Amino acid sequence: MLLNALIKKEIIEVTLVEALDQLDPRHKLVLEMVFGLNGTKQRTMVEIAKVLGISNSRVSQIRDAALYKMRFSHPSLRDYFCRS
Repeated sequence: MLLNALIKKEIIEVTLVEALDQLDPRHKLVLEMVFGLNGTKQRTMVEIAKVLGISNSRVSQIRDAALYKMRFSHPSLRDYFCRS
């Protein structure tokens, strides 16, 4: 059972990296900062907005668009995103 869970986790991580790499750089960066991925420090929407020089609502729009693209380009990740 533990081995299956570890294998599943590894598959999800590999798929996540592949999905992130298919996003445009801005979408990828926003998700990395929102979730603290790939060694990037996790940040709030306000912090991300300041770093990128955009509004908080634009950060939210980019995050949502990136998650949407990932959900539909990688069906195996759909269960791991809470937005429909």
